[in-house]
Amino acid sequence: MTCCGEESDGNGLPKESLKVQKQGFTDIPCCLIFLVFVGGMGYIAAHAFINGDIYRLYYGYDSYGNTCGRKNSKIESLQKFNISNNGRDMTDKTKVFFLDIKNFKSAISLCVKKCPESTLSSNKDIKNFAEKADSNLCTYETDVDEYESQANGKLGPCPSLPVLASTSILSRCVPDLLKAKKTLDQANRTRLGNVLTEYFSEVSEFLRESVLDFVKKWKEVLIVCAITIVLAFIFVFILRFIASVVAYLSMIIAVVGAIAGTLFVWWKFYDIIKREEKLKDYSIPFINLDVSNKKVFLGLGIFFSICTIILILIVVVMFKRIRLVAALFHEAGKVFMNTPTLLFQPVWTLLVLGVYLLFWAMSMAFLVSSEPPKYRNDTMTVEFKRDTKLTIFYAYYFVALIWICEFIIACQQMVVAGTVTDWYFDREKEFATFRVLRSTKNLILFHLGSVAFGSFIILLVKLPRAILMYIDQKTRGKKTKCAEFMLKCCQCCLWCLEKALKFLNENAYTIITIRKTNFCKSACIALKIIASNILRVSAINCVGNFILFLGKIGITAIGVGVTIVWLKFVRGVDVGSRDDLELWGIPVVFMCVFSFLIAHCFLSVYDMVIDSLLLCFCEDMRINDGSEEKPYFMNKSLLVGTFLDLSFFFQPKIVFSKDNNYRSITNLIEIASR
Repeated sequence: MTCCGEESDGNGLPKESLKVQKQGFTDIPCCLIFLVFVGGMGYIAAHAFINGDIYRLYYGYDSYGNTCGRKNSKIESLQKFNISNNGRDMTDKTKVFFLDIKNFKSAISLCVKKCPESTLSSNKDIKNFAEKADSNLCTYETDVDEYESQANGKLGPCPSLPVLASTSILSRCVPDLLKAKKTLDQANRTRLGNVLTEYFSEVSEFLRESVLDFVKKWKEVLIVCAITIVLAFIFVFILRFIASVVAYLSMIIAVVGAIAGTLFVWWKFYDIIKREEKLKDYSIPFINLDVSNKKVFLGLGIFFSICTIILILIVVVMFKRIRLVAALFHEAGKVFMNTPTLLFQPVWTLLVLGVYLLFWAMSMAFLVSSEPPKYRNDTMTVEFKRDTKLTIFYAYYFVALIWICEFIIACQQMVVAGTVTDWYFDREKEFATFRVLRSTKNLILFHLGSVAFGSFIILLVKLPRAILMYIDQKTRGKKTKCAEFMLKCCQCCLWCLEKALKFLNENAYTIITIRKTNFCKSACIALKIIASNILRVSAINCVGNFILFLGKIGITAIGVGVTIVWLKFVRGVDVGSRDDLELWGIPVVFMCVFSFLIAHCFLSVYDMVIDSLLLCFCEDMRINDGSEEKPYFMNKSLLVGTFLDLSFFFQPKIVFSKDNNYRSITNLIEIASR
């Protein structure tokens, strides 16, 4: 059965020649829909920038509609309510103070000059603080001389007592629990801690200290990043020569590790049996524990034994195919040597992604601060609440965050696939600087619709998964065991589906660059190619990904290690010194994280190149036969790897022409059936 009604070559695949394919527009309707969607995002951003007030988000606002830290004018839509405190000049009052922090949602909030640095236990203390610090903590209309005779409460005129020692976080006066612990009992501290957690979500002392330590050691982190980039280049260069050795070693280590783990479990099971025999005449309480452990280790032993046998069988089947993996790694190295600018593709992707995320964050900040003011009759105050229109805008922007991020990543995959295809199906395979630019041009002119379609499919899976994660977070501790299990299962299934679709999309982009067909047709072809070469694909993905993972770990370890040794013994800087740091291990953690992310970015391109090469190789094998009329495009090293890969099942022989030129091979494989 052919894909989308094409003529079949007998294997369920189209049989048109690669050479006759010309560039053409693919998935134009999807491109138009995507452009309309981006236009809608632009409209929302314009609405946000026109109606939003970023100062309100940064400095906060009081209960009368005044933004702290700036001169305010009266809100026209609220003038009919005659709010006397609206429209005040708050230029010198940059902090938000709640009259009752334990009930901040319903309490009056004021703009003040300074947060109280010590606990205030009476109205007299509040008055003294106002006189010394020139910061009034009672309502605006209350005179300082009258503070001692005023009532206290969440609605004022003076704050609830005690007023705890506070610190400014995001321009909000938040109690400092370390200073206030002598004043509050344990119950109140717990309640206040829960309130602060609800209000500031993930803003914590640990985060603050981590950021401070990062700022102190940012130069060292940059040094690690620079060394990691150099190491990534070196690794990409030498990987083409050591891929075969690393591949074989990784499989041997995996088998040895599995056997060792299985033997250890059975040894523990045997040890428990021996202990039971020695203690069977004694009544010792922990014998019941040993009985339980014996059952556990017996089950683990059986499970590990089955897994080890399966692993050994897989290794036996895949062992010959490692040569094809090594050949593809070797070819990938040649791609980077002939097209070195391809290695910088993650840099441009990260820059574009960073610019978009910055724009999205700024637009979202203005959108949040564009909530219209509403008057509360019960407290005679003003609050800003989103309406239905803003709720729709929030949802739209959330979808835009996922879709456009996936679109940008998919663009990188398409550029890499186009570059690899251009190199593979070039007979000369010479050094070319403009292959990446040519692939980028083809993406922009012809294939934006296909990329938009592919990223939209990922959105359809990611969006419900994100919603389920949100539901799971909001209902934590309130669900039954059955509901929680079902929710986790749904999330797991969606995660697996997302990974499968991403893998299919990457291969579909390669087929698009080869055949110039639309996304659906290309995805069908890619799926059939993968299905017909499942062992090769499995070997390359399992072994190849493991090799690249080892490379990421190695680059991270060497980069961080070299940096620490160099700073300590050459420059005399101790990265982990406790003298000037709150959390001395944080700089090292940042170094490891940034180093691993950089290594992942560079080596992920290597992974994309290998996947694209595999599909190009499969297409080359399908369409050509190695004859003078249909010579292979593949290099000699990949041809030898293919021959050795197939020799696991057959006893082939390769017949070369007199000049031993692999391009003029008369027959790649003759199957010796006799």
